[in-house]
Amino acid sequence: MLAEVTRKVQPPRALAVDTELGYPLGRPFRDGCQRKIIKAALALLDEDALPHLSEFSSDPERTPCEFPATLGVNFAELRTGRDEIAS
Repeated sequence: MLAEVTRKVQPPRALAVDTELGYPLGRPFRDGCQRKIIKAALALLDEDALPHLSEFSSDPERTPCEFPATLGVNFAELRTGRDEIAS
């Protein structure tokens, strides 16, 4: 969520995350990062001073939230397999 927009809208509680736009919980299959973000969001329910904007930032190394180059899919192998099936 973009922090600038959230400040203008002023919802009761919001969590700004430093993930890629379109991936509010980080990339798929990054369970550690996703759990941290969800826990931070749920912790906002304890906030009494409203509106409250909290910012979530992954560690400097981005280890649990870093985005992989690929998700382990070899598209060349998939294409070759499809061609063999078609012939």
